[in-house]
Amino acid sequence: MKKIWKKVKQFLKKLFGKKEKPEAQYPLVFCYGNFPANNAVEDSEVQIKDFRMDSRYIYYSWAKNDLSRWGYAYTEASALACAFFFDEESKTWKGGKFEWISTSRLSRDMTNLLTGYGGWDSKKFLAAKKHGFCIVSKDRSRRTNLITD
Repeated sequence: MKKIWKKVKQFLKKLFGKKEKPEAQYPLVFCYGNFPANNAVEDSEVQIKDFRMDSRYIYYSWAKNDLSRWGYAYTEASALACAFFFDEESKTWKGGKFEWISTSRLSRDMTNLLTGYGGWDSKKFLAAKKHGFCIVSKDRSRRTNLITD
């Protein structure tokens, strides 16, 4: 009877036990770039996709609408490009502003991030296994979804 009860407990733990969240569901902590936007709410009507990063640039594309939805002109760099890295220890996405961005720009140079702008730690960013990107309105009230590699 003890063996059966043990197996039932294992089964129940598997079924109802605490499950690990996908990384994209962990909190965003804006700690770099001198642009605290921790209260920015994701706008389901302005979404991005196709995150890609090389040694100098971050790339993305529009999945749903664009920054005109927030009242910004197509070529007007009025929103903030924000990069993140997943911090395994704290289970948070750490990052922040590294450049201004417009709808027309589907890539952004990471020079500011890599040279320490606004306290960025390029060693931590580059050493991380997971990276992310989102765009935040200049009033810090809205943001796109976080896209990750």
